[in-house]
Amino acid sequence: MNVKTHWDKIYSKHSFDQLASFQPSHKLSLELIETSGLSKNIKIIDIGGGDAIFAELLLDKGYTDITILELSDEAIKKAKARLGDKANSIKWIQGNVLDFSAFEEYDFWHDRAAFHFLTKFEDIQKYKKVVQDSLKQKGKIMLATFSELGPEECSGLPVTQYSESNLMKLFAPELHMIRWQYYDHVTPGKIKQNYIYSCFSKPV
Repeated sequence: MNVKTHWDKIYSKHSFDQLASFQPSHKLSLELIETSGLSKNIKIIDIGGGDAIFAELLLDKGYTDITILELSDEAIKKAKARLGDKANSIKWIQGNVLDFSAFEEYDFWHDRAAFHFLTKFEDIQKYKKVVQDSLKQKGKIMLATFSELGPEECSGLPVTQYSESNLMKLFAPELHMIRWQYYDHVTPGKIKQNYIYSCFSKPV
């Protein structure tokens, strides 16, 4: 089973609030973007946007240019149905981030719980290159990914765990880490999963 088929199956069998990654508030992500010094008309892309809850929260806060890049057709279909008319205010792209070629450059790249599913060295390096090519100068990337204290697999797939030091080394020198924080996410099944939230900036 390829990765797209896997996620289509996951989203077809489960509601968004049954998935391990479900988070209704996105408190840390919102805090990072609101304290970044960027305006409300910045171009934002959400990688693996899934349920589009983060995108909806951004719309409610007045952000106007939001794109979701999501691998699963089933997730996009369900998210659009959940959002109703709000879905028309979001740009939707179905595809794999590793194959993504941006038509526009973004000010803010948001990835919560997608990056850690990349386990091959070549895929991780490809992701890094896609980020670099997609970000504007002075653009920022926020990653929320499993820490070294987090799980070794999730949703039936293996994951890669990270610390602040190996994330910093991974994205250097093209991107500079400007902030990081560990966070215990509690799944709908009441299981704690330790994440590291990190924010990077692309220099001029």
